[in-house]
Amino acid sequence: MADYPVVRSLRERARQVYGPALVEASVDVAGEAGGLRLEGLCCRPLEATVTRTPQDLFVNRRWVKSPAVVHAVYDGYGTYLGKGDHPRFILLLIVDPRQVDVNVHPTKREVRFSDQEGVHDRVRAWIRHVVGPEAPTSAATVRSPWGSPVPEAPSPGDRLPVHEPDAGGAYASTRSGAAAEAVQPYLPAVGQEVRPMGQVADRYLLAQVGEELQIIDQHTAHERVLYERLCAQFEKGSIPSQQILLPETVELAASAAGSVRAHLADLGRLGFELEEFGHGTFLVRAIPALTGQADPKSLLTALVEEWEAEVSTPAVREQFHAVLASLACHSAVRSGRRLELPEMRRLVEDWREAGLPSTCPHGRRIAMRLTIEELDRIFGRQGWV
Repeated sequence: MADYPVVRSLRERARQVYGPALVEASVDVAGEAGGLRLEGLCCRPLEATVTRTPQDLFVNRRWVKSPAVVHAVYDGYGTYLGKGDHPRFILLLIVDPRQVDVNVHPTKREVRFSDQEGVHDRVRAWIRHVVGPEAPTSAATVRSPWGSPVPEAPSPGDRLPVHEPDAGGAYASTRSGAAAEAVQPYLPAVGQEVRPMGQVADRYLLAQVGEELQIIDQHTAHERVLYERLCAQFEKGSIPSQQILLPETVELAASAAGSVRAHLADLGRLGFELEEFGHGTFLVRAIPALTGQADPKSLLTALVEEWEAEVSTPAVREQFHAVLASLACHSAVRSGRRLELPEMRRLVEDWREAGLPSTCPHGRRIAMRLTIEELDRIFGRQGWV
């Protein structure tokens, strides 16, 4: 174990132990409630990697492991974590020692809290506060193909028409490891001008947002916009419906029909109006308003698949958000669909107003951002008038 000079902040200690790369790719996380105090660093969503190093937790200044805390961190990132990526973090938890069981493992490296659920929920909320789109001190970063990290400062919708489904004190030494600071606030920029420039291969949009060039995946961007709006509506109680001009008959396999029957009340909260119309057949009279012209059968089938896949998920809220993500995916404008200029503008403006989120609900990247400074570096124009 190395000895390090005394410093006055966790960020300084992290820089000594883990290196500047991790510190510069991370944001501060802190919180205090219910006798629990947390401080530390966690990486911005697009700085997550395919490895789990470092994921260090210190409880009462002792390096330990806690599956509950690790799960809370992942849950805090939620849909802002790229597919296949893992968050990097260094977290310090201070808690009454009487509330910690250190005898879980013979080496005493794993701990369990007397209030596991409370600790989990607080850590999850504190992580979400600094990595979500509403985060006041977070900044998502997209790396350009030329290697330089480009800080991304998202800002906080009509919808795109859809025609197809598809600290203070000194710190003592800590264990060594490997790792990064928000360089730009994650604040709304509603006044940014959106200037669509065109479409590439009927799947990527080029647009100027403020003074920056954005290369946007049209499907994942629209999917995220719809997901955020569906979640907001769902949290308020129910999702508005849109009546179908001619009610549609949907035939389902026996198992799928049984799942629909079991979730009729849930489907009502999600904006569906349907009734059984014979064995395994349902008459769909309305679908969620935000889903546009999506095919009712594909929507119902997707929801059934999500419910069957999530049967072991203990949290009802998690089950519904997986369903909402599926609903958004099947309703978003498809890759390969040609868009008119007004549609491009509406989509990019909606994405901007949603906070310029960096991933879709399933973890796929939405956009790459290039600032004027990055473009000047690429073309060797630094210092030019």
